[in-house]
Amino acid sequence: TQPRSACNFWVLTTTETISYPTLRTLEKFTVLGSDHPIIATVGEEVVLPCQLSPRMSAIDKTVRWDREQISSPVHLYQHTSDVIKAQDEAYRGRTALFKEELEIGNVSLRLRNVCASDEGLYGCFVKSLIWYEGTTIRIIVTGTGSIPLIYLDRYEGKGIRLGCKSSGWYPKPEVMWSDGKNQELISVSETIEKEDDGLFSVNCYIITEDSSHKPTCHIQNNLTGSNKSDKIILFVSISGDFFPSVSPWLVAFFVLLGLVLVIISLAIYYWQKKMKAVFKKKKKNFGRSQRHVESYRIICSDCLSHSPDVTLDPNTGNPFLIVSEDLKSVRVVSERQSVPERPERFDPYVCILGSEGFTSGRHYWEVEVEGKNAWYLGVVRESINRKGWVTVSSENGCWTVWLWNGTYEALSSPPTKLTLSVKPRKIGVYLDYEGGRVSFYNVDTKSLIYTFNDKFTEKILPLYIPSFKEGGKIDKPLRICP
Repeated sequence: TQPRSACNFWVLTTTETISYPTLRTLEKFTVLGSDHPIIATVGEEVVLPCQLSPRMSAIDKTVRWDREQISSPVHLYQHTSDVIKAQDEAYRGRTALFKEELEIGNVSLRLRNVCASDEGLYGCFVKSLIWYEGTTIRIIVTGTGSIPLIYLDRYEGKGIRLGCKSSGWYPKPEVMWSDGKNQELISVSETIEKEDDGLFSVNCYIITEDSSHKPTCHIQNNLTGSNKSDKIILFVSISGDFFPSVSPWLVAFFVLLGLVLVIISLAIYYWQKKMKAVFKKKKKNFGRSQRHVESYRIICSDCLSHSPDVTLDPNTGNPFLIVSEDLKSVRVVSERQSVPERPERFDPYVCILGSEGFTSGRHYWEVEVEGKNAWYLGVVRESINRKGWVTVSSENGCWTVWLWNGTYEALSSPPTKLTLSVKPRKIGVYLDYEGGRVSFYNVDTKSLIYTFNDKFTEKILPLYIPSFKEGGKIDKPLRICP
């Protein structure tokens, strides 16, 4: 197959092939996708399957995901790393490959936070030095909106006009009214509009003059068959007097007055309940904060007196890292450095270990992260894989926290998203070997960020991963405090 689009989107055919007389059969591969469209739900995550056949490593190949009518790639993997600066703005921070499965030829794309605009045809293209192939996959987006809200719009002659509204639907839904006997009621007006986010909102009206009716509003997503409906409870307890033949305005006045009083009462009740909850939460957070400060003071007094002078081990640093002469700071550079090949050196993973390892005791050190947009910090077991891609998680013996794309996370299994009220300028790392504990602190506020609890059975080493800024720009170095 070969590309035939002017905007870098590969449209693949099955009748055209390129043959190379000198190409060995074992160097050829086919890219397999999905014969059926992939259904993706708004706000959730979807995986676009793509696999090399026969199974072979894709680590050293170029993997490009494209989309029709978009010139920039949805995702580009090249020279063993993702090329963020080339990625289309609409997909930055939302896509990822399964790096740990590239070795077996899995080049599937994970797309987070699906939105309506993601619907369309995608191309998966893989290229080696002498061969290339691709396939196409279609995404169909669906979204089930909010529970319909039924409300009294106004009086209409001897009857009342009821409205039904809901939002967050995709594709365009179907709306229907029914009475208490599942008989369809004819709507007098229906408006279905597309909002700025591409999702549809619904507003539909009926007029009823029969007090025995208990109207129900049904909204259905025809793609998935999902349905949401709501009944108007106003008719359950009222009599036919609600539909007067003489003076509907007087009835309307008292009904609306009653509704207003009920709404005001509910508003006061929920406001008081919310204020109590806020007060209780503040009290609880204050107590927790005080405990964290006290815990931090105990750690400092316990560890600072006997912790070693923590430094970096240049022999473990990736060739794209430069370590300062005092072995206290490390930064990423754009060109590979000429360094001796060592079994303990990380390659291709861009990280470095501390010189000191720990097999017992309690230890504490601090690292400056001020002004950085991305970083990893923590500890790892000594037997961590140095030659190949590393899945950084507590399950693999890596107890770390990170900042990436403005989000703080503890890389547990699965990762834990962290909400920090104050952006840290300096991170404190506390290791209790016998206690099986690794804690991270915001040094400025003396508050606990996260704690891992595990069991250590081998030597534990500090881990540092400085990162590029978004767009490939060089970031500030990580520095260990004296």
